[in-house]
Amino acid sequence: MLGDAFSHLLNDLGKYINMNNLQPNERNTCMLSFPSKDVKILLMPDSALLNLRIICYLGEIAQGRYQEEVFHEALRANSIPNPRYGNLGYNSANNNLVLWEVIPFAACNGADLAEFLQKYIDKAAEIHDAIKNNAIPSLVARTTVRTGGLFGLR
Repeated sequence: MLGDAFSHLLNDLGKYINMNNLQPNERNTCMLSFPSKDVKILLMPDSALLNLRIICYLGEIAQGRYQEEVFHEALRANSIPNPRYGNLGYNSANNNLVLWEVIPFAACNGADLAEFLQKYIDKAAEIHDAIKNNAIPSLVARTTVRTGGLFGLR
């Protein structure tokens, strides 16, 4: 029954993102690959089908100053008001920055999920590209005014 609801959501989503025959695997997850953006998105419902988890591994972050700067930017990005199109976290098991989101399953339909994923994928691709090039991703809205250092001081 739970798998049927997830299968139905995937089938509906597939119509909007031009991916036919989307189906959950034996672990009841679905990996979506977007080669043009160089990202893969994992969709996974929780066991009670209350929430849909959306996960994207963005790239390995080497320890050191670069990692500190990326984490600083990630914390800033996680503090901006919704819609953020994903939260940033760190998976210490593989040193990867992760973009994740949890959406109530009851609120999910193919059209709305496709709209959300479009913005989520764009954000994931931008961060992934920055990490691949050892750049600090700009994760805060571009309209934010940068005032310098701590408390606006330099």
